[in-house]
Amino acid sequence: MKKTSIVSLFLCTSMLILVAVCAYQYMYYNLEREKLEAKNSALEARLEKTVQVDTTETPKVTKDTQFVLEVFHKDKSTFEKKEDRIPSEYIGLTREELILYLDDLNDQIEEVERIKGYEGCELISFSKERVIVRDIYGEPLAESFYLVVEDHYITVYKEDKETIYAYTGIHADTLPKTMKEEVFAGKEIHSMEELYNFLETYSS
Repeated sequence: MKKTSIVSLFLCTSMLILVAVCAYQYMYYNLEREKLEAKNSALEARLEKTVQVDTTETPKVTKDTQFVLEVFHKDKSTFEKKEDRIPSEYIGLTREELILYLDDLNDQIEEVERIKGYEGCELISFSKERVIVRDIYGEPLAESFYLVVEDHYITVYKEDKETIYAYTGIHADTLPKTMKEEVFAGKEIHSMEELYNFLETYSS
C-alpha cells in the first residue's frame, strides 16, 4: 500500500512537471512568434516606404514639353513672348540641371550679343509639361568705337579712345589687306550695327 502511494505521488509529480514544461514551451513559442511577426511587419513597412520613394519620378524635360521664350527689354520695360519647339539640349534635364545649363550659357555670352545689350537668360517656370525661359536685354552699348591692334590682336575701344570695351580675339593677320590697314590706322566704327557686323564677319 505504501509502495503504491509512492508510485502514485511520483506519477502525479511527473505529470505536473510535464504540464509545466509544455505550458512554458507554448508560452515561449507564442512570444517568439509575436516577436517575429512584429519584426516582419516593420520590415515590410520599411520596404514599402523605400519602394514609394524610389518610384517617385523627378520631372524632366521631354520632346513634348511646351517651350515658351520671353524676351525682356529692360530699357523699354517691354515683354515679348513666343512659343517654340523645345531645344534639344534641354531634353532629359531636371530643373536643377537646366538652371546649371543656363548658367553655363550666361558665362559664354559672345561679344556680338553683349553689344546688342544681351545680359543673359533665366529660368522662369519649370514642369514636365511647360518650360519658360527669359532672355534679358539691357540698353545697347555706345554707338562709336575704335579698333586698335595690340599684340597682334584687335581690341575695341570706346569713343574716348581710352576705355577698353572688348578684346575680340581676332588676329590682325586674318583680316583682308585693306581692312588690316584701316585697323592698324585706328579704324573708327560709327554704329553698334557696324561693330556687330565686323565681329560677326571676322570672328572665327
